[in-house]
Amino acid sequence: MRVDVSADFPLRGAIACACCGRPFTASWCRSKTGERHPYYLCFTKGCERRNKHIRRDLVERQFVAILDTLTPAPKLFTLAHAMFKDAWTQRMAQAKAVAKTYEREIAKVETQIEGLLDRIVDTTSQSVVTAYEKRIHSLERSKVALEEKRARSTQRHGTFEELFELAFGFLSNPSKIWNLGRIECQKLVLKLAFCDRLEYAPETGFRTPKTSLPFNMLGNVSPSKCEMADSECVRFDP
Repeated sequence: MRVDVSADFPLRGAIACACCGRPFTASWCRSKTGERHPYYLCFTKGCERRNKHIRRDLVERQFVAILDTLTPAPKLFTLAHAMFKDAWTQRMAQAKAVAKTYEREIAKVETQIEGLLDRIVDTTSQSVVTAYEKRIHSLERSKVALEEKRARSTQRHGTFEELFELAFGFLSNPSKIWNLGRIECQKLVLKLAFCDRLEYAPETGFRTPKTSLPFNMLGNVSPSKCEMADSECVRFDP
């Protein structure tokens, strides 16, 4: 039966050979003394780096160094956190304003319906009554549609803390989560932090990785803005 080595090599499948672009494989190799040593390697036919073993500890140490570069400075992270919080607050305020608009429109429709009902009581013409009833039916459909829109505008999927705090915990220190050593956490870091495989060359190490959108956004926040926003930002513990 094939031995599952995924826990021994968390970067297997996530890093690629800088020479041929194909994913590295990984294996345990036995030395002349009988000791087993872990390696990553390219196993692609025709690649000039085929079967050239690279020590696991070297590759993973350099990978953690990349994760460390993704960790934003505390001041920068505080600013980003406050920006997201402010955007969330504005979005909630806008949703309430939209709901109020729908409530006013619903009230107008209800007033129109009541007016038509009063007219029905006062009229003796059946054709007029029929016309009023059709108009009332149309207004009732409009009212139902407005009530559905109002409900959607106020629908909540959770608080800011419930939706974002876990994500901010990851963004604040991805290497800390990686260093927990649990394979499921390490796979999650790879999935959330990078858009593609990381290319690796033994001579130069990792090439510049393609990071995911949240880290790109943090990278685009100017540290100088932190100086300007210190007095305005609400302090949060990431």
